[in-house]
Amino acid sequence: MKVREILITNPENPDQSIRLLTDMLDLPAHIIGLIYLHRWTIELFFRWLKVYANFEHMISHSR
Repeated sequence: MKVREILITNPENPDQSIRLLTDMLDLPAHIIGLIYLHRWTIELFFRWLKVYANFEHMISHSR
């Protein structure tokens, strides 16, 4: 499997950066950065589905 490394730096604080490894070779680095940025919101949404919408039986598949 091929992976690539992406270094994302906070424009407001250049000393703050994260390093990501991804197998999504066809997406630009800034798009992968946006996906990672919104990841926590997505995680909270799935938690809401499981807890409040009673989706405990939800089945997920990887691509």
